Amino acid sequence: MKKFVLIVLILIFVSCKESTMQKPDHFIEKSEMIDLMYDLSILNALKYQNLESFKGYNTNELEYIYKKYGIDSAQFVQNNNYYTSNYKEYKKMFDQVTERLNSEREKLDIIINQNEKNSHLSIKEKDSLAKKKSLNERLEQGAKANEEGVLD
Repeated sequence: MKKFVLIVLILIFVSCKESTMQKPDHFIEKSEMIDLMYDLSILNALKYQNLESFKGYNTNELEYIYKKYGIDSAQFVQNNNYYTSNYKEYKKMFDQVTERLNSEREKLDIIINQNEKNSHLSIKEKDSLAKKKSLNERLEQGAKANEEGVLD
C-alpha cells in the first residue's frame, strides 16, 4: 500500500511539472500561425454556412491551408501542439484572431448596409417612376375620355 501511495505521489509530482515543448523543426512564427488560424476560421465558417458550395470540391480546407503556407499536416500538428502547450499564449493568439474576425465583420456590415441603402434608393426611384408613369397614363386616359365626351 505504501508503494502505491508513493507511486501516485510521484506521478502527481511529475504530471504537475510544467513541461516545455521544443520548437518544431519547421517552426511557424507566431504572426504566421495567427494568420493560419484566421484563414482556418474563415474557411470553416464558409464551409458550415454554405455546405453545398463545398460538396463539388474533392479537397478540404486543410489542403488549401497546407498549400498556402507551404506546410504539411505533420508540420501543422507539431506547430499547433507547440503553441497549445502554452495555454495563455495560445489564448492570446485566438483573441487576436477573434479581434480580426470582428473587425472584418464590422467592415462587411458597413458595406452591406451601404449596398442596402443604395438598393432601397434605386427601388424608391423605380417606384416613383412607376407612379409617375401610372399617373401620366391615367391623365392621358382621362384626357381621352374627356375628348370623347366632348366630341359626342
